[in-house]
Order: sequence, then C-alpha cells, then structure tokens
Amino acid sequence: MNSKRSVPKGLEPVADGVWLLAGDIKKAMNIYFIEGPDGEIVQFDSATSSMTKRNRRVIEEFGGIDRVVLGHAHADHRGTAPGLGVPVYCHPDEVADAKSPASIAPYMNLRELEFAPVRWIYPFLLRRWDGGPVEIAGTVEEGDGIAGFEVIHFPGHAPGLIGLWRESDRVAVVSDVVYFVDSA
Repeated sequence: MNSKRSVPKGLEPVADGVWLLAGDIKKAMNIYFIEGPDGEIVQFDSATSSMTKRNRRVIEEFGGIDRVVLGHAHADHRGTAPGLGVPVYCHPDEVADAKSPASIAPYMNLRELEFAPVRWIYPFLLRRWDGGPVEIAGTVEEGDGIAGFEVIHFPGHAPGLIGLWRESDRVAVVSDVVYFVDSA
C-alpha cells in the first residue's frame, strides 16, 4: 500500500502509511498516524496536552481522522485525546484510567523512582501533560485489527498497554514497551 494521500507538513514518515508527529520535551512525545488499506486514518496515542494545537492542525490537513487508539491511558499518552472530537478506543484494562480525572494512575507509586529529581518533578509534569478525562467509545484487545495492524497486549508499564503489529512488513508501533524513566 503506497499512500496517495497528501501528508500533512511536519510529519515524519516511519513506514508505508505510518507517520510520526513528535513533540514536547526533546520531541520525545509521539503521536502516530496510520492509514489503513481502506483509507481509514487512525491516530495511535495522543501524547501531551501541549501538542493539541499541532495535533488538530495535522488532523485538519488529513481531512479528519476516523478514531484515536490509546497505547495506554497515562497522562502523557492521553493528552490531546479529550479535545479532538473523534471516537477514542483503548484496551479494557485502561478504560477506568482513561475516564479518570486523576493525572496519576492509582497503581503508580512515584516514591519508588530511584532518581530524586525525577521523583519530585514527575507529579508536576503528569498534571501539565494531561488533557483530562477521555470519553471511551470502545475497546480493543489482543488480536483485533486496526488499520491493517494487529493489536498486541503488553501488560507491565500499564495493565492495558498495547502496541500495533503489521506482519506484512514487520512494522511495530509501540509506546512505553521499553521504558527508562530515570534515563539521562
């Protein structure tokens, strides 16, 4: 599938029909746009609320998108989702956190972070990154198909952490599967 679609400015090509919008701190927060075989456009992850304006511009340049799929519901992955006006999906184990007004999931014990400056600043950052509660239109689970990709469940960092896998060209789109919060 070679996309014939006009690709919005500022997106980095990742693979055939997959583009990245990077932003926020060190451009380390990612939003992926995936064009499925039927022309459907899916946004995977929603990064931080500070990226909302850029995210909306890209969606407008695409002529709209069909849905958002959250890799998980942490504040730095649901940030733009509440303000996009499109259906949002996630794994069933993430629904409660996605709908919650809390920026910090109840199972996240930030006091356990080893590097003190990260431990102190993380609560502030999570509140800053968060776009607020997300209305969830439906759920996706291991084996479901999304825009030509298969959902893979990676519980660990979050109970309902998912990634997307496309066998035909061995492309994986993931978020926080390998995670180094204390990395320098």
